[in-house]
Amino acid sequence: KPHLHKDGDIYILFDPLSKSDLGESKSFTYSTNVRKSIDSNYKKGRSYSPLYGPTIEIFKKYYSYRGDSIKLVYSNQYEADDFVEPIVKSLAGKKIAIITTDNDYARYISDDIDMINKGFEKPYTIKEFYDDFKFYPTPAANTLYKAIFGDSSDNIEGCINLKKARFITNIRKTSYNYIKYVSDNKISLDDALSQFKTANFNEIVSKKDRGDFGSLFVELYVASQRDEVLLTFYKNIKLIRSQLEGKDVSKFIHSSPEKIEFNEIQKQAIFGIDAKSWFGKV
Repeated sequence: KPHLHKDGDIYILFDPLSKSDLGESKSFTYSTNVRKSIDSNYKKGRSYSPLYGPTIEIFKKYYSYRGDSIKLVYSNQYEADDFVEPIVKSLAGKKIAIITTDNDYARYISDDIDMINKGFEKPYTIKEFYDDFKFYPTPAANTLYKAIFGDSSDNIEGCINLKKARFITNIRKTSYNYIKYVSDNKISLDDALSQFKTANFNEIVSKKDRGDFGSLFVELYVASQRDEVLLTFYKNIKLIRSQLEGKDVSKFIHSSPEKIEFNEIQKQAIFGIDAKSWFGKV
């Protein structure tokens, strides 16, 4: 709060939760989750404390009726990180702090956007990201990195981590070169995907200088003769990118006028103090 601009807003982003727990605290299974329809193994095996669901509900209740500058963002289909891209675009030109320890959000770090994963005194910067990953963060570069190399925390197997593809000893270096090329030239994810889907193997392989894209495409194409490398690559892109890119998310943003009487009732109820006497006062 001390870091919030006087005219600033706070967006609190939630992963989907049904009205009842339905075993989510154990299986993390969302029947309507978009990514689950792409890959049933997405986030498979995650487990949470039984307190997970009730704790999230407490947050949602506590921040209701806090005024229009505090906005709760949630849906039964989309995950918290789906909302970041459209919200960030709607706030273009403003200073933004993304408060999270999830490195997936690092794709949005820029001169105007800090990622706070340890404290406001030490934000996760572009330089620190580069030191960790050897390329600068952009939505496209970070998405391609995760699609190629995978992410065990989300149970996403990288397209080059498939066992039959491991005969390509140089592919990791080639992948890094291409990701760095995408980052340095600020290529959008859609443009990168279009390049992959329209590429002609015979034309590229006949060139002496294939460039960063051509070199990677040839290696992935060759690997795909032995395993579904490119199909896995495209599937991973669908899993990783924001499902709400370029879409209006206003219907998922909930904020209410500040109502002191409701705030007091919720404080009493949430923190275990007898709230019955309060309901006659509203």
